[in-house]
Amino acid sequence: MSGTENLYIIDTSSLIQIKDRYPAQTLPGIWDDLNTLIVNKRLIAPEEVKKEILDGNDLLVPWVHEHDRMFRSNRHLIALTRIPVLEKFPEIANYNTEKRHHADPFVVALGMKIRDNPQKALITFAPVIVSDEKSDLVKNPKLPFSQVKKIPDVCEYFGLRCINHLEMFKLEGFRFH
Repeated sequence: MSGTENLYIIDTSSLIQIKDRYPAQTLPGIWDDLNTLIVNKRLIAPEEVKKEILDGNDLLVPWVHEHDRMFRSNRHLIALTRIPVLEKFPEIANYNTEKRHHADPFVVALGMKIRDNPQKALITFAPVIVSDEKSDLVKNPKLPFSQVKKIPDVCEYFGLRCINHLEMFKLEGFRFH
């Protein structure tokens, strides 16, 4: 069997939205479907997302520890976050300076790395960024790139597909039970 499948690179914003809107004790099917994507290596995140969640010290912390295999090392992403993501969009890492960790540039860089270095296999993966951030440019289309700080805008610039968590649920046929 050959073809292309979506490989979802999820941002902290989406994991928090999923946790807040779909509690595991109420809608376990969603969490089972997330787990299936993780087991099939189709839902990943840079380790900076893990760090952001661990800093938050909320209900996602035990889940993150249980799903450690989904997080990818930042080691190979450092160059991509510096060039060209942060050079073009410096605010993507700085807009919330009270945080110790800033996953957004790493999320975009991981998508770029997967897109630009396709694996040689029967199934190829198309990177899809999952973020529940709202676009800066929709509200202010004349905003200079140096002030843009949201993942959807940066993804559009670099030609990466970006969807929210609900769109991922629909694409994957998640079960709401």
